Amino acid sequence: MEDNGFTLIELLIGMAILGIAFTGLISMQISCMSGISNSCNLTTAVTLAQDKMETLKGLHGDHFDLTDTNPGNNSSLRQSSNSDHREDHVVIQDTVTETDPYLDYGTYSRIWNVADDTPFSGRKTVVVIVTWESGNKRVILSSVL
Repeated sequence: MEDNGFTLIELLIGMAILGIAFTGLISMQISCMSGISNSCNLTTAVTLAQDKMETLKGLHGDHFDLTDTNPGNNSSLRQSSNSDHREDHVVIQDTVTETDPYLDYGTYSRIWNVADDTPFSGRKTVVVIVTWESGNKRVILSSVL
């Protein structure tokens, strides 16, 4: 007897194996897309924190943005409640095309806390905190000025 092709059962088994393989690939693709989105948000938040810190470093020491308006939070500068200064809803958008003019990267909140005479007299400790996804995620950047 001569075999000229595949039987129906062989084709069904082959299709089942391919289906299982593609299910794994789809799951991996979804996981990669989520990781890329998280990386984009993290990179944007770090950039916002660095940008604010560089702006603050360029200010004169008695500028309002460098005043310690809430000395009660000096022991917990890394906390976002009771902050010294706040910028809510920092919206990051980018021009994409004429038909779809903006790509919305999300809404971030940027706050910064200042502690006078910390770690020693004549210096200020500044902590910039950027939060996103309703405050569930955050980036913290600190410096002594």
